[in-house]
Amino acid sequence: MLAFIACCGGRLLPDNFLIANLAVVVPDTAKAHSGEGLQYVNQFVDWAKTSGLVQLAIDRAKQGGTHVTPPLPPEQRLAFLRNHVTRLVTNGVLNDGEGSALAVKLQGALEKLADGETAPAMHKLGAFVNQVEAFRDAGILSEEESASLLVIARDVVSRATT
Repeated sequence: MLAFIACCGGRLLPDNFLIANLAVVVPDTAKAHSGEGLQYVNQFVDWAKTSGLVQLAIDRAKQGGTHVTPPLPPEQRLAFLRNHVTRLVTNGVLNDGEGSALAVKLQGALEKLADGETAPAMHKLGAFVNQVEAFRDAGILSEEESASLLVIARDVVSRATT
């Protein structure tokens, strides 16, 4: 390698020349410095990890040996979905009734999980999936908004049934 550099005028790049150090800056001006901006970023990162988006990016970059932490337990993932539904209502994407219809199904699934009743919990989560798909088909939720809910809900169901 050094002979190539010496004879042909090449240069040797550092091992980490392709690494991009990124940061997210969130102004915390919402609601008198309540921390909602940081909370949203944390929830997005949790969603990206939980949905498999981060692992997919790692796999596409062929970064062997690098793995995302395992998905959160179902209870935490369902609580995350409930927070996401609340944010959709707060942002005016869903009205109170639509948000309530989704939240009730998630709450029922959480209660069944707490009682150790996995199958009934997954049935309630299946009803949540059906409702999200109905909202998408009716144009209430966009493809992206529904996908952000469906990916996690379906993954919880598939992990519970395997």
